Amino acid sequence: MTSLAELSILSEEERYNETVKLILANKEGFVLSDNGGMVTMGTDDDETSIIPFWPSAEAAKTVAIGDWSNCKPESFNLDELLEFILPELIEDKQLVAIFPTLSDDGMILDAADFADDLKA
Repeated sequence: MTSLAELSILSEEERYNETVKLILANKEGFVLSDNGGMVTMGTDDDETSIIPFWPSAEAAKTVAIGDWSNCKPESFNLDELLEFILPELIEDKQLVAIFPTLSDDGMILDAADFADDLKA
């Protein structure tokens, strides 16, 4: 398996592809949560919330600094992601950011596209 350090330096598209593979292989994905729920990375130009996802708790922890220093990784199994989390994000027209790092926002896409790739 590729190490976190190796994954972190891949391009956005490569990190996205690896994240999808890892979530499918491990049957779980991760977000950062605080007392108010899942954290967001702010909004895009249309003021749509962007929810970041990572392939592991370790990867999520790497960005839990600054405003997110009190946040903890929260896991969702693949069924929860596909049956509850992503459909809710799709309904709310929210975006997802896949594997953001301290130096890169990660690939940002519609939650529906992420869900489609996880169903493949």
